[in-house]
Amino acid sequence: MIRGKAKIVPTERILSGNKMMYKNTPWFAISSIGLGTHLGEMNETDSELYQESMEYALLHGINHIDTAVNYRGMRSERDVGKVLTKLISENKLSRDEVVIASKGGLLPGDIESNLHPTKYYEKLIDEGIIKESDFQTHGTAKHSLSPKYFEYMLELSRKNLNVETIDIYYVHRLEISLLELEKDEFLNQVEILFGFLEKQVNEGKIQFYGIASWDEFRVEKNDSKYLSIEELVNIARKIAGAGHHFRFVQAPFNNDISEIVNLNNQVVNGNTVNTLKAANELGMYVVTSAPLMCGRLTGEQYVPEYLLKPILDTPKILATLIGMKSVKNTKKNIKLIAKF
Repeated sequence: MIRGKAKIVPTERILSGNKMMYKNTPWFAISSIGLGTHLGEMNETDSELYQESMEYALLHGINHIDTAVNYRGMRSERDVGKVLTKLISENKLSRDEVVIASKGGLLPGDIESNLHPTKYYEKLIDEGIIKESDFQTHGTAKHSLSPKYFEYMLELSRKNLNVETIDIYYVHRLEISLLELEKDEFLNQVEILFGFLEKQVNEGKIQFYGIASWDEFRVEKNDSKYLSIEELVNIARKIAGAGHHFRFVQAPFNNDISEIVNLNNQVVNGNTVNTLKAANELGMYVVTSAPLMCGRLTGEQYVPEYLLKPILDTPKILATLIGMKSVKNTKKNIKLIAKF
């Protein structure tokens, strides 16, 4: 496995050297646009396209790649791993220059083993890795907060990515378990899971953890999917004090979905504010997703450059993630964050 993790001086150096727009955290610098790997077919053709785009992006100033164990039947994580291994072995990239993020919580499939999520679920049960009671099912989605499940998924992600340390490890779509559990039981399970994730930080398997959301931070407080960021931060503080490692929130933000800025639904120290402000006041960093609404905000009436610029200009957003499955689009996106 590739050793190391993203660090502040090397990440600043590579971004400054490529004259990229970027923002700093106390631990590393991150390009204003990150490469997302959600969409695409689970085949070798799309894997080759992703790998070409990743390689170009990493060599020309984008230093953040976001993936998940359930994306494209694990192909996306494995594509990231292949590119990192290639570039680092060729001395074209250093591990400490790039910020790698992945996610766990949702049930994946494994296309290389020909296992649909249903079959993968049966495999996990049969091998005693999880129990049926470890999962919450909402519609077609299966989600778990079990530390035993996360332990298995984290090891799998590290293997797929071929890295010892994942810089940001998100709990994916937390609202699915929230919808199926009583609130007190849900918060109890979150506390146990956060304790497990703090332990993974101490063991060097992850650098930080966070929440990758879709609904929970952009609905009204009385909605069944609503989550309080302050409540989650207080859980992390209870476990690890002010030096906790729960530091990142991922949420959709685009021309049609703008609640993290335009909806005051979070309470921090008794004041009602929007999600972006709440996160920042609580020492969290916000990465946004779906700037083009998973490809739907395209066509003659939508110009991607004009849709992305307002997001990039929004204060306090650390970075936005864009799916890049072609070198052509990757070049266009790099131009948006090039300083000169």
